[in-house]
Amino acid sequence: MAEAQLKVQQMFELDAITACSDAFRIAIDLGGEAVFPEDKPPYIASSIIETASDLKKLGRPDPSDSSTRMYGRVKSVEKMVKQRGDECMILGWVDMPFAEACSVCGVTEFMVMLYENPKLAHQILDFLTEIVIDFALLQLENGSPMIGAGDAAASLVSPQMYREFALPYE
Repeated sequence: MAEAQLKVQQMFELDAITACSDAFRIAIDLGGEAVFPEDKPPYIASSIIETASDLKKLGRPDPSDSSTRMYGRVKSVEKMVKQRGDECMILGWVDMPFAEACSVCGVTEFMVMLYENPKLAHQILDFLTEIVIDFALLQLENGSPMIGAGDAAASLVSPQMYREFALPYE
């Protein structure tokens, strides 16, 4: 990731480059099976969390652990900052808890959960918020002066649902 971003920045003299790649680093680090098709974006093969007991079984991945995909992004940020941080903005990246919940549960399944089991939805969002914070902080600690934060999935809900299920965790 870093090499590709650095090459493009050099070729086109960009003002900023980012460590944003796929939206499934946390989901994969939680045990999700990633599918990487050649002709479309990656996705998680099946939901990781469907019940409260599924959530309780999950450990909290450490983004500083070199075996995680989060660590790969952190190291990419570090490399980009070292090589071009004086020339351009290096933007770290996280997906916000609502987007992560859609990744680990499935978009449709999480949307249904908001209505049928809001308590579990909040528990999932609480759990993911701590992981997202750890991930963002580690990127900042490794030199990124700014973190981008994606939450496109939150645009799928009403303003009232957004205020309850996305905004507090953002």
